[in-house]
Amino acid sequence: DPCAAGRVRDLMNGAADERELVRGWLEAVSRAGVRAELEAVFAAAAEAIAFARRNFSVELDYSDGSIAHIESIMENFDRNTSGRGLPRAEVLAQFGRMFGSYVGEVYRKNHGGAWGMISNDGNSIPGVQGANGILFWPWARVENRMRQGPEESVLDYYLHLMGPAQ
Repeated sequence: DPCAAGRVRDLMNGAADERELVRGWLEAVSRAGVRAELEAVFAAAAEAIAFARRNFSVELDYSDGSIAHIESIMENFDRNTSGRGLPRAEVLAQFGRMFGSYVGEVYRKNHGGAWGMISNDGNSIPGVQGANGILFWPWARVENRMRQGPEESVLDYYLHLMGPAQ
């Protein structure tokens, strides 16, 4: 839902303080029905793998390095839509769900954390709370990348989430 993505962006950009985000996170995770929504996240990540293989001959393997492939797919999207405008909102949401789920799963598998649902104004969007406490919304980031271009790089976002190189 593009409106939900916008509200998540507002939350991430300071529309609510961090305690409010965490309280919303915990309330959303504890409500009934979250399990089915999260199972859909795992299925969407698998869908991203199949899509990348079928359409780009790219093997996504849940490694941190595979996020560069996601950014390459987004660059291809930019080239193919340049001058033609953005696809329908449903298409952007589908790509956001699919590739955002993959990005979140890569982070969760490699750095720890858990998926949950964040609710705002009656809408919910999946997000990840990393083992280090960081909250992020990969669906919204992928959709932002598709709408706004390389300045919203999924790879840069992911590297930022990983923190300083060790």
